[in-house]
Amino acid sequence: MAYEDDVITAKVAEITEHRAVIEQAKGMLMLVYGLEAGPAFDLLKWRSQKSNVKLRRLAQELIDDFRAVREPGIIARSPFDRLLLGHPALVDSDGAEAAPPAAN
Repeated sequence: MAYEDDVITAKVAEITEHRAVIEQAKGMLMLVYGLEAGPAFDLLKWRSQKSNVKLRRLAQELIDDFRAVREPGIIARSPFDRLLLGHPALVDSDGAEAAPPAAN
């Protein structure tokens, strides 16, 4: 029984960590683009599906890249646009460009 509890506890911790990364990336999109939570998640999900990159990996890469281009106190959209839509790891396999989902 104790082993099962340890396995469950470890799995819950892993899920929580993955969710936190996604929530942080979603929050960055909300801040940069002025989106609500739902459309920010839809944008992440769309980019993940379009680039065939797992959502958690995409979220972590965006967080890392957003931090690298952000200047303290300044939030300019163009560097984030380039990261979100043109990051080498996120380019569509067919090379086609597609529009992100419309904000609701």
